[in-house]
Amino acid sequence: MSGGPTRIGNYEVTGHLGEGGGGSVYLARHPQLGYEVAIKVPLAGAAATERQRERFAREADALAKVRHPGLVDVVDRGLERGQPWLAMRRVFGEDLASRIEKRRLSESEGFDLARQL
Repeated sequence: MSGGPTRIGNYEVTGHLGEGGGGSVYLARHPQLGYEVAIKVPLAGAAATERQRERFAREADALAKVRHPGLVDVVDRGLERGQPWLAMRRVFGEDLASRIEKRRLSESEGFDLARQL
């Protein structure tokens, strides 16, 4: 993987899944246990301000306490060379943006998705 991390915490990074407003997400594997996770790191990386690191930590703590079928479980978190990260259970499937991009949703599908959200 060019340019990105090869290891975060106990995990071996195997790919880059994407970026959002708050961070980059990497696909990673636990070398001893063999399970895959998605690891999120803030976009600012190690240059993140103390405030950004605290916000990221609060997000990880809040997500780790919630169990809901519509949310991904946080399984681990840490600090790697000054950069906070959180590991989430890997979920297979399609994200909402991709689903909408493929085809326009019907009114009832839109209402159903809005209700779930």
